Amino acid sequence: MCSVVPTDNLPSAQPNREQCFIDLKQYFVGLYKRYDKRIKVTSNILAVLLLSLLLTKLFASDCIIDDDNSAVIEGVKVRCNPYIPLDRVVVDIDLNTTLHCYSSKSCVTLAESLHTLQGKFRYNFIIGAFGFVYVEHGFKCQSEEWGDALYIRLPVDSIYNGQDFMATQRATSKFSEILREGLECGKILHNYTVTATGCGKFNDWCTQALQNIVTGDAPDRGITEHQTDYFDDTQEASLFNPFNIKRVYNYKYKLIVCKQNIG
Repeated sequence: MCSVVPTDNLPSAQPNREQCFIDLKQYFVGLYKRYDKRIKVTSNILAVLLLSLLLTKLFASDCIIDDDNSAVIEGVKVRCNPYIPLDRVVVDIDLNTTLHCYSSKSCVTLAESLHTLQGKFRYNFIIGAFGFVYVEHGFKCQSEEWGDALYIRLPVDSIYNGQDFMATQRATSKFSEILREGLECGKILHNYTVTATGCGKFNDWCTQALQNIVTGDAPDRGITEHQTDYFDDTQEASLFNPFNIKRVYNYKYKLIVCKQNIG
């Protein structure tokens, strides 16, 4: 290695300095050779981690700001068992007094809570007050609870005269709309039946109330308001993204189940 050059011997200082640089260069070259594989492995690992981070940012999440400025994050993609036309409609009457679907954010929160409690994605549609609808499986995928039936969650106020007339009327209107669009597009067979669950010993009464809505024998709840836009549920899907605020629409929207209904 290079040595310290005495100041009283100036003629020999330049050669010793050049030798010092040569020795340092050889030292670093030797160091690189000894750790060459480790450096390459570390660099590859860092590159993979950076690429994974970029892909996650681009595709794994979809952050959308709701009306109340709160962020709702898209959930995990879930495998979809394709929906087939059915002749059964099962309606789960919502007796819950703490969680409701009355806004975009609250509908997503309710869907998350139900999934946490039940451990599965049970519903095709969750209908809330004021005509809010959370499209869980929709008409694209089968319910994980009732694979042989269209499974809908409906607030209990919808089948009797609740305290809020507007909330009740809009929820009932959305229930009728889903059935009508399903029939027109062949998603629900014309010989279908409607049954209720969730009412306990009053299931028979709840079922009769639902059938009155279907047949038009329910008390007049007012005229359906003009719908200004569409919620398009016609896209084919092998996966679906739960807990996304884009899956919620309200009374201003008309559900589109098949292309011929657009217009």
